[in-house]
Amino acid sequence: MNILTNWQPSYRRPAISLDERHVDVWRTPLDPAATSHASFRSLLSPDEIVRADQFKSASAQQQFVVTRCMLRHLLGQYAGVNPATILLRKTAQGKPFPVFPRHLPFQCNVSHTQGLAVVAVSGGSPVGIDVETVDRTIHAQEIAGRFF
Repeated sequence: MNILTNWQPSYRRPAISLDERHVDVWRTPLDPAATSHASFRSLLSPDEIVRADQFKSASAQQQFVVTRCMLRHLLGQYAGVNPATILLRKTAQGKPFPVFPRHLPFQCNVSHTQGLAVVAVSGGSPVGIDVETVDRTIHAQEIAGRFF
């Protein structure tokens, strides 16, 4: 597992190689004490800013903003393009996917919880990832009914 510790990966470096048989998983801690994420928000699309602002708690907003920023930086590094040029859309289930630049062959997914964000990126195969806080009460039957 890779640990993302540098929020400024350079898109000027050679693109990271990733073929369709491999999945990279990245994680980063989410610092609840950090209050200003203006530089992260500047990378989001107008739709994503609206979505972030709909979260009721500052913590949930931070999780969304930082995770989306992380996803854009990673996709930019894989493709060798400026992260600000990547346009993301979401499926009906909320899964993000890159739609611009069109040549991006990657599949990706994100998840975040208290204190942790994770991103999975594959070279073309569908991918999913989830992270949950261990002490949360999980209703397994509800989750199974919703997703399976």
